[in-house]
Formats: sequence, structure tokens, C-alpha cells
Amino acid sequence: MEVTVFDFLSLCGLEGVRLVAGQQGADRVITRTNVMDNPDSLDWLMPGEFLMSTGYLFRENEALQRSIIPALAQINCAGLCIKVGRYLDTIPSCMLREADRLDFPIIALPFGYSLS
Repeated sequence: MEVTVFDFLSLCGLEGVRLVAGQQGADRVITRTNVMDNPDSLDWLMPGEFLMSTGYLFRENEALQRSIIPALAQINCAGLCIKVGRYLDTIPSCMLREADRLDFPIIALPFGYSLS
């Protein structure tokens, strides 16, 4: 059974989890999940991976904020779920713009939830 980003949103049942960018890409198929909080993560990501991050990786690195979404889209990752409220109060607008431009789903996960 294939699970898409849209299916994840429908099935997760977590209050406050929302798709904040890249809505047109919500039909991307999730083949596996992975945690991304290391800039070297791009070296081993696979197509279809749904990534989760605390946002620590991006918090003070505007160059990475601008480049990470195109890089993930090129790998054909399924989407990115970012936990907001600890390291990032909001997801940077440059990331949201790139996600919309590339139809790459970004999901905001409220602070109270774990990445598991």
C-alpha cells in the first residue's frame, strides 16, 4: 500500500500538524522516514524519504535555508516535517517560497510532539 504525504496528514491524527507549503506535491509517495539534523544528511538521502527535523540545522544558516528545499526536491524526497517552537519559531519564508515553487511539501509539527 502506498502512503502519500496527504495520507500521512489525514491519518496522523495529531492536532496542529499542518501542511504549510508545497500543497501541490502532497501526492508524493512516502517510501521511508528519516531524521535530518546534520548538513551531511544530503549525502545519504534516498528518493521517497519523508524527512523530519527539529529545525536546529537551519536556524542560523540562511544559505542552507535557501538551498535545502531545491536539494531535497532534486533527490525526490517526499517532503519535510519541521518541528516549530524550539529552534525555529516559524519556518523561514525563503524555505516556504521554494517549497511552493517546487511543489515540495513542508509540514509544520507543533513543539509538543516528538519526531517519532
